[in-house]
Amino acid sequence: MASRKITSKKEGSPARQENMNRHHSVVIDEEGNLFSCGKNANGQLGTNDLEDRTSFTAISCPAKFMSVALGYQSAAVACAEDGTLWAWCENKQGQTGLPSLVNQH
Repeated sequence: MASRKITSKKEGSPARQENMNRHHSVVIDEEGNLFSCGKNANGQLGTNDLEDRTSFTAISCPAKFMSVALGYQSAAVACAEDGTLWAWCENKQGQTGLPSLVNQH
């Protein structure tokens, strides 16, 4: 199993939290920024597209985050420092908690 140090765009800033499942990974850096990589067939990377990523890519969001959890394949939920909850994923069964069953990415 390979490992590597994950840092934010600000050189030398270590990851605050890492979370991964069988298809994708999401990390939070020390400043509360989110980064993701892996398969993205259902928008689970939160990058506003469906392109797979082989390296960590910043998730564009105005909030700063303190924790993130990933579902089995294609769901991600993160708690922001201001207490708001953010979700992006395949949403066929309403995984995001929104009234629409449209995928959120």
